[in-house]
Amino acid sequence: MKTVISSLLFAVLIAGVCAGETPSRIIDLQKELEKNGRQALAGFSVKVANAVKETDLSPSADVRTNAMGIAEMSSQLLADLREGKFGKDSSEAKAVSTTIRAALGKLDSVIEEDYKEHPGRANVFPPAGTPNASAGMSPDAISDPELKRRYLEAIANEKQQQLKNSQQREARMARRVIMRGVSSLETFTKEELIDRFTDEGKSREILREGLASELKR
Repeated sequence: MKTVISSLLFAVLIAGVCAGETPSRIIDLQKELEKNGRQALAGFSVKVANAVKETDLSPSADVRTNAMGIAEMSSQLLADLREGKFGKDSSEAKAVSTTIRAALGKLDSVIEEDYKEHPGRANVFPPAGTPNASAGMSPDAISDPELKRRYLEAIANEKQQQLKNSQQREARMARRVIMRGVSSLETFTKEELIDRFTDEGKSREILREGLASELKR
């Protein structure tokens, strides 16, 4: 399966940064790798794998940028393997597999496989008993301290739920992108792909099952 994804992901990544999200260390390393080329990739792999493991994928305003940073870095490295820039048994190839295992392990650790996205609300309605209540009204318009506290709590809960939706959506998308990249490595047998690019976990299960159901989502 040959998929051109690097330019699209880079556009998505830049869009997230421009929207005010804080870049993670993985994005800094991505730029460093682009600047210095792939010559030192083998020695670079531990640094990249550690950065992947440390990347914050908690429900937050940064989760989209960070998840796409992991996907973009992984996609660039897999593209080098796919294009034959180094042999499948080279130290560079082993370095790439180290990073990919770290990336997929990180994503597996945050994805809740049975998670159902909760519908969002543009405006939260104030608690019952609020005078002149209207959805999305300013909390400062509520004079009763208890009603105001409950309203602020409901707003915070709604925001957190939407961040959780974003976390799960972006992590799943990043995993799909990486799995497509792994599956496109035609120089490796399926068993080699499973052994080299995944550890025990959902990603290994998906790859073993041929990716069919996961890539259609």
